[in-house]
Amino acid sequence: MDNSNDRQLFIRFILVLILMVALIVLAYVGRHLLFAHGVLQGDEVMRTTSLGLSALIVALSLPVLVWYRRAWPGRNADAEPSSGESSATVLAAVLGVAVASFTLTETLAPNTPEDALVAACRNAPVYGAEFTVMTGDQGVSFREGPGRQFEQAGRYGPECSVGVEGMCLGEAWPDLWLGTLDQRWFKVHNADVYLPAAAVVTQAAELKVASGPSEHCGERFGTVNPVLSALTLASAGAPGGDQVLRVDADDTVSVGYAYTAEEMSSPRSIGTPVEEEQGAQMDTEQGFAGVWPTARTREMLGADTDLTIVAVPCLAGNVPFGEAALFAEVTLTEAGASEPRETATVPDDAEALVNIACARNSGSVAATVAEPTPPPETGASPDVEPSAAPSEG
Repeated sequence: MDNSNDRQLFIRFILVLILMVALIVLAYVGRHLLFAHGVLQGDEVMRTTSLGLSALIVALSLPVLVWYRRAWPGRNADAEPSSGESSATVLAAVLGVAVASFTLTETLAPNTPEDALVAACRNAPVYGAEFTVMTGDQGVSFREGPGRQFEQAGRYGPECSVGVEGMCLGEAWPDLWLGTLDQRWFKVHNADVYLPAAAVVTQAAELKVASGPSEHCGERFGTVNPVLSALTLASAGAPGGDQVLRVDADDTVSVGYAYTAEEMSSPRSIGTPVEEEQGAQMDTEQGFAGVWPTARTREMLGADTDLTIVAVPCLAGNVPFGEAALFAEVTLTEAGASEPRETATVPDDAEALVNIACARNSGSVAATVAEPTPPPETGASPDVEPSAAPSEG
């Protein structure tokens, strides 16, 4: 070949190579968009598309590599290459490209996030999800809204991961593991369906999954966020002369209490979070009654100590809704503690104060009025096992 032909072949080769790379990039982008928008879902489908991309790369690479062997500039085009050597070299190169493509695809863009404890559920949207949850050993059903009044849309299998993106408040159910009420329903990633938080395990810090209900919940389902008001402290009804905190609460199933003071290194909870059934046992106009042994607190801190107390809705065990926290100031006296004075002043350790109010097994200074709800029997939580789930009639 003369130099002119060499240059033309070289230019053609580069153009074909650019076209091949462009097609491969477009295929990868298309794959990413299909999974990111939930059109394709699941580990099996992800692996199939990875194999498909590898096959595409092989199909595009094979003729280019053969051409390279026969017509690269500077090569004697009249000389016949060794058949065995040429075939082996091309085959090795093609296989290398295919394996590298599949490995890079599965490594750089896996369907199941690395921090997930188990693989994705079959046909579950996980790719691109910021958070994932793990189903229990009986699986979980998902519905068109946050409660059993909404139609069941499908079901995920046992002990696998599902991507979620925010949550709505809805029908409260006992948590399968803690036994505490949980009114959260997680929205499935890239899907307009919901699954009960009580029947899954979050694979990230609870507070990071969703700090509060998503904005669309009220418009879509008519749900409202919890609201607290009228925090009071009285002696009537408390055992051993202790005092009782009560609060008016709307649209929540559990309330936690805690207190802090400048003299304290860290806040302390007042009992464990009180669920609505426990508060009702006090037979008062206000529910969510929690016992506070103020005499013990006075022994630790002394009389005339000013405290900041908080009442906060607990969406679930260890999950406070800090936006609705109600702060008040009290002063310890020889007779107990003064009547709470609601305040807009938020203490420096407000976040820790709110968190410990809804914490379980936090080393609190008192027990609540009633014992916590015992854990449910297997199958007592919603949408866990069709044969064991409560009737939807």
